[in-house]
Amino acid sequence: MDLEDFAGLQQVLQDAGLTGISLEIFLALQVVNVLLASWFINLWPALGEEIGWRGWLTPQLLPLGVIPTILITGVIWGLWHTPLMLLGHNYPNLPGWLSVTFMVVFCILTGGILAWLTIRTNSVWPAALGHSTINATAALPMLFSAEPTYDPAHVGIGGTTDWIITAVLLAIFPVTKSFRSAPQPSLDPASAWPSDYRNTQ
Repeated sequence: MDLEDFAGLQQVLQDAGLTGISLEIFLALQVVNVLLASWFINLWPALGEEIGWRGWLTPQLLPLGVIPTILITGVIWGLWHTPLMLLGHNYPNLPGWLSVTFMVVFCILTGGILAWLTIRTNSVWPAALGHSTINATAALPMLFSAEPTYDPAHVGIGGTTDWIITAVLLAIFPVTKSFRSAPQPSLDPASAWPSDYRNTQ
């Protein structure tokens, strides 16, 4: 990392012929871009996926238990990305079979976090926003790298460094019994709408 001179980013900008742009302004624009992409641009494609993975498949598998659900959903989700992995996306420095393996591990761990969001909130929207943010922030390590390139197999949200963080979180959730659905609020019959009762069932 280079949080002082941002040497890698400056080299990328120079190679792209963008030497006239202020580094501070460029970094600020990237933060704005991540927010816009997370909340608007990437959200709808991510929602489409999450309706399938966490909205439909996860509840179907939950009778098997939380851990089997996370493992099965993660493996299917990871293998679903196989064509992209074999084309060199996400892990371009790895051979095809290993990039698919890395993607499956990433999807198991990250899918566990997204499953937790869905189960706790009884909604697919938090998982969709999480998925969208993951996609929007995938290239952020480039902003802080000391070199103009980095290895995404070990750096960033899809790399082994991320695996450590998500694995620790997933180990904590069962211990704290966090995979239980959040309690539903009690309803006042005098002020509740009929649709409010449907949402508590």
